[in-house]
Amino acid sequence: SSRGELEDRLNKVQDLVLERDTGYTKLNYCVEAGEKLYPSMAPEGREIIRQELRKLKLGYESMFDDLSTIQRKLNVSMVQWTSFDESYDQVKHWLRQMESHFEGLLPLRATLSEKK
Repeated sequence: SSRGELEDRLNKVQDLVLERDTGYTKLNYCVEAGEKLYPSMAPEGREIIRQELRKLKLGYESMFDDLSTIQRKLNVSMVQWTSFDESYDQVKHWLRQMESHFEGLLPLRATLSEKK
């Protein structure tokens, strides 16, 4: 993938991470609504709802744990890409210096026998 694609992915993940609090608020509303059903349900129904709400919370937390891991990996990739670009620029600059330094010092030869 290209650097631009990597930046796009990182931006999308960061946008999702910023939505965490909003989603958590909605999750809490859902949990509260589920808990309001408890008094009108049989014990086995309450347990089913309790388990489903627990799964919902765990799934939400797991999703954001995964997003945090992905965000860290993308940040590391961006740092590595930047480091590579800097190293590449240094090598390119050094090659240009060497070309200009050796330009004219060694005459160019047309054939292999002349080069020997």
